[in-house]
Amino acid sequence: MSPSLPSLSLAVMSPESGDDMDVTMSSSSAPNSPLKKQRTVNLDELKSTEDLQDAIAFVQKSRTLAKRCMNLQQYECAFRILAKVESTTQLIAKESRRGILSKVNQKPRTSSDDTDDDESFGRLRKVSFSDDVCVGVAEDIDRSISPVARPSVQEMLFVRACRDIPTANYSEYWTEQ
Repeated sequence: MSPSLPSLSLAVMSPESGDDMDVTMSSSSAPNSPLKKQRTVNLDELKSTEDLQDAIAFVQKSRTLAKRCMNLQQYECAFRILAKVESTTQLIAKESRRGILSKVNQKPRTSSDDTDDDESFGRLRKVSFSDDVCVGVAEDIDRSISPVARPSVQEMLFVRACRDIPTANYSEYWTEQ
């Protein structure tokens, strides 16, 4: 449902110009330090934990910026930002699934997993049928689907922008293991 963007770089867009700016991160602990290192991350693929952290920070800051653009009635700028946020969010989810699958697949199966069958039997549900059957008359209802116009990309991006960002699910990426 999101628009396809050919190549994305991790950057915050200025609402006035619409041009991309490099993300700057301070290289020293002093707040007024003149030394800053610039780092641009290609969002076609997240290769390290640092890239994933930058992508999450990009999503959070860009959503805030998009909401401010909407408040200022700069809708075109807001929707460009939200399109980047949407594609970045999908990439984060894909990388998260890939990381979880690789961790699970690398974990060796031990013989103790095979002996834990008693726990798995406790989770199984048993289905039984009663001999007593009650029959009732149901009213005829029009169950046809009423035609609903498909939402536009702008409407979907606006709805997605209004939701909270689930940062708790990404906590495993804030520390490198």
